[in-house]
Amino acid sequence: MNYQTEIKRFTNSHFIYAGFRNALAVIFPSILLVYTGRFQDYFLFPLGTILIAYADITGSYKEKRKSFLKISVLYFFAALVPSLLKDNLFFIYIEIILFGIILSMLGVFGKWMDIVGSLTLLVFAIFIDGIAGKHSALYNAVVFFAGTLWFILVYVVDYLLRPHQQARRMIGENYIEISKYLKIKSKFYNSKTDFDGVFKEIIQQQIKIKEYQEATRDIVFKTKEMVEGNKPSHDYLLQVFLYSFDLYEKIILTTTDYKKMQETFADKGILNDIENYLLIFSEELRKFGISIQSGKKPHKILYLKNELKSLQKQYFDFVEKEFHQDRLEDLLSIKQILLRITEITEEFRKVIKLNPISGQDTNNIKKDLQLHEFIEFDRTFDFKYLFSQFSFKNNHFKHAIRITFALLIGYSLAQISALHIERPYWVLISILAIMKPAYSITQKRYFYRLYGTLAGVTGGFLIIYFIDNHYLLLFLFLISLTFTLGLMQKKYSVAVFFMTIFVFILLDLAGAVPNKVDIFKERLYDTLYGIFIGFIVSYLVLPAWEIRKTKSHSTSLVEAIRDYFNIVIDLMLEKKVNIHEYKLKRKSALNSIANLADNFQKMFIDPKSKQKNIDYLYRFLNSSNLLTSYIASLYQYSKNNNSYSEIDFKIWKEKINQIFEHSILCIKDEIAHEQKGQPLIAEEFFETKKQLIEEWKNELLHQQLEVNENHEKNYFTELNSIQELLKLLYREASVQNHLSIKIFSNNH
Repeated sequence: MNYQTEIKRFTNSHFIYAGFRNALAVIFPSILLVYTGRFQDYFLFPLGTILIAYADITGSYKEKRKSFLKISVLYFFAALVPSLLKDNLFFIYIEIILFGIILSMLGVFGKWMDIVGSLTLLVFAIFIDGIAGKHSALYNAVVFFAGTLWFILVYVVDYLLRPHQQARRMIGENYIEISKYLKIKSKFYNSKTDFDGVFKEIIQQQIKIKEYQEATRDIVFKTKEMVEGNKPSHDYLLQVFLYSFDLYEKIILTTTDYKKMQETFADKGILNDIENYLLIFSEELRKFGISIQSGKKPHKILYLKNELKSLQKQYFDFVEKEFHQDRLEDLLSIKQILLRITEITEEFRKVIKLNPISGQDTNNIKKDLQLHEFIEFDRTFDFKYLFSQFSFKNNHFKHAIRITFALLIGYSLAQISALHIERPYWVLISILAIMKPAYSITQKRYFYRLYGTLAGVTGGFLIIYFIDNHYLLLFLFLISLTFTLGLMQKKYSVAVFFMTIFVFILLDLAGAVPNKVDIFKERLYDTLYGIFIGFIVSYLVLPAWEIRKTKSHSTSLVEAIRDYFNIVIDLMLEKKVNIHEYKLKRKSALNSIANLADNFQKMFIDPKSKQKNIDYLYRFLNSSNLLTSYIASLYQYSKNNNSYSEIDFKIWKEKINQIFEHSILCIKDEIAHEQKGQPLIAEEFFETKKQLIEEWKNELLHQQLEVNENHEKNYFTELNSIQELLKLLYREASVQNHLSIKIFSNNH
C-alpha cells in the first residue's frame, strides 16, 4: 500500500475537510469562551454550531445556504418550546406526539427535508427538560440560535474563498470509487476467486458509486456558475465529471461469463495478465481522483500505455499458441475483453488530456444536459400535501409512528425514579440515532451505536478523569469533533466513538460533571436503554421489511432495462444518436440495479423468515447486471457507420421485448399461472446465416483475432459480435424471466 497516497486521499476527502472546517467553527469560539471564563454560561453557542454542522451533507452552495437558515429557525423553536413547557408533564407528552410525527414525516418532501426533520427532533430531545442553570428559556434558545448563525457565516466565507472545492473533492471521490470497482472486477480473472463473494462486493460498490454519483450530480448540476458560466476551471470539472459516467459504463460492459472463461483458460496465463493490467489501471484511476481533489495537474499515463502494449503482445502470443477452429467462440470472448480494456484505457486517456487551465468548450454539452431530468429536486413544503400522506400505506407515516411510540416509552422510563435516569435526553437521542425507516439499517445502527458507545465512554471517561488542562481538552475536543463530523456518513461506529468523547469533554468544560464516575455510568446505561427501546419498537411496531419493496424495485428494474435496450436498438436502426436520451435511459437502468442491490443487501439483515427466495433474487440481480453489460456493449456498435443489414434488429427487438413484458407481468402477478414459463420463441431463431459464419471463420483463420494499434475491427467480426450479443441478451432475458417466475410465483 502506498501510504503517502492514502494520506493524501484521506486529507483531501470532502468529508474529512468539511469535518475539520466545521470543527474549527466550533473550537474558535470555545477557546475564546474558555479564555474569558464564560464557557459555562455560553456552552449552548458551540452546541448550536455542532448540531447544525450535522446537517452539512453534500449539496450546492445556494441550496445549502437557504436550508441552513431554515434549519436555524426550526432549531430555535425546537429549543424554545420544550424549555418553556418543561414543568408540565401533560404538555411534554403532547409535544412528543406532535414533534415526533410531524418532524419524522418531513421525509415525504425529499432526502434533505428528512435530515432536517431528524436533526430538529434531536434538538427537541436535548431541550425536552430545559437546560439547567440560571438563564431563562428564551436566553438559552437565543444563544443556541446564535451558534447556528455563526456556523452559517463560517460556511459562506469558506465557500467564497474556495468556491468549488466541494465539487472538486466529490468528483475526485467518484474516480476513486470507480477505481475500487475496477479492482474488484479484476478478481474475476483470478483462478482462486470466490465468484459469489466477488459479486457481492460488486453489488456493494455499485450502491456506493450510485450514491456518490447522485451526490456529486446535485453539487455540479445545481451550481449555476458551473453549468452556465464560462470559466475554464468550471468547464474542466464539468467535463471530467461527465467523462466519469462514460468510463464507468465501459468498465461495466467488460462483464462476461467469468465461470466459463475460468473453466476454459484458467491455466493459460492470459487471465492473470488481464488481472494484473486491471490492477495497474485501477491504481492509475485512484491517483487521478486524488489529483483532482488536490487541484494538481494529473500525471501522464505513458506507463499505462506501455502496459497495454505489453498485454496486447501477450494476447498475440496466446492466440498463436491456442488458435483452433473449435475454440473460436472462446477465443472471441478473450478478444472482446481485450477490446473493452483498450476502450476504457482510451476513455481514460481522453480525461487525462483535458486541460485544467484552458478548459474545454462545453457549451454544447451544457445545452444538451436538460438538467431537470438528471437531478432530483425536493418537493416544496406544503401542509396540505404533508397531511395527505398520513396513511398506513405510507412508509414515512409508519416510521413516524414507530419513532413517536419509542420516544414516549423512552421518556416514560425516565420518569421511573428507580431507574435513576438523570438525563432523559440521552435515552431519546439514542432512540433517534438508531431508528431508521428500514429495519435493516436500524439493526446495523444498533450494533454500531453499542460498540461505539462502549469504547467512547471508556475513552471519554479516561480523558476527563486524568486531564484538567482546559486547552488540552479543547485540542482533544477539536480532534474528536473533526472525526465525528467527517466520518458520520461513512464510518458510523467510529464516529459514535469520537462523538461520545467530545460529549464528555463538552459536559466537563460546561461544569456539568460533578462526579466523573457517575457520568460514565449514566451515559452507558442511558444509551443501552435507548438503543434497546429503538430496536424492539422497530421489530414489533409496523416493521419495515425489505421483502415488501422487492416487487416494486424488480418491476422498475426490468422496465428500465427494457427501455435501455430499446433506445440502443433504435440507435442501431436509425443511427440518430440522441446522447441525452441514451444517458437518461442508462442512468435509470444503473440506478435501478443499485436500488435492487441495496434492497438485496438489507434483506440479509432482516429475520430469516423475511428472506424468501433470496438465492433466486441474487441470481436475478446477477442476470440484470449481465443484461446491462450486454446492452452497453451493443451501444458501442451503434456509434459506427455500418448498417449491419444482415441482422434483423426489428425482429430481435420484438422478441426480446416479449420476454421483458412477460417478466414484468410475472413480477406484478398479472399473468395466469398456466401461462408462466411457456417458451416464447423457438431455438431455431438463433441460427445465424451459414454464409455469415463461413466468412467470419475465414476472417478469423487469416487474421488470428489480431488487434492492431488502431483497434481496427473487420466488418464480419463486428457483425458476428453483434449477433452474439443479441443471442446473449435473449438468453439472459429468458433467465431473468425464469427467475421472475420463481421469485414472484406467490404474493409476498
